Amino acid sequence: MVIQIASNDSSQNDSEDDVKIERSLRSEGIVFPLRQEEDIERLERMVREDPFLRQQYIDHISKKVCGQQNIVSDIQKIFTNKSLENYTYDGVYNSKYPRKAMKHYDIFTDCLLTAWMDDVTADELKKALIKTTQKAKQNLSSARYYQRYRNRLLEQRKVSWRLKAKARKNQSE
Repeated sequence: MVIQIASNDSSQNDSEDDVKIERSLRSEGIVFPLRQEEDIERLERMVREDPFLRQQYIDHISKKVCGQQNIVSDIQKIFTNKSLENYTYDGVYNSKYPRKAMKHYDIFTDCLLTAWMDDVTADELKKALIKTTQKAKQNLSSARYYQRYRNRLLEQRKVSWRLKAKARKNQSE
């Protein structure tokens, strides 16, 4: 999904501005949900540098992702588990597993609060971001575990197939 602005105003100038903004986002390739850490970094840079893109991001969140019922699932509509892998709310600064601090990113804090200002408080958003990163890590950990499990089963089957093929070959000789 590419961020798009839908103009309710029929003014020609407004719709021309909307088209210009939409084109710039498309040229940047912003697609939701954001799938990689690089996408988050790029969106953050764009939101900080360009007030039009910032407003477009906020409008997208407020229109497409309501923020009223389950904030965690709404955040997961914007960011995939993989993209959140190296983030925590406060950040972790150790050499083995460094995590970036979400509280320093406008796309996680200011923009979400602005988009959901009627429905979400800063404390609720903080708790939801913490819960979202925890869920993302759990989901990724489970996915890795089951991938390793499937790989082990496949290896066991390959060994079994080889032994059976070898036994058939020995019987035919």
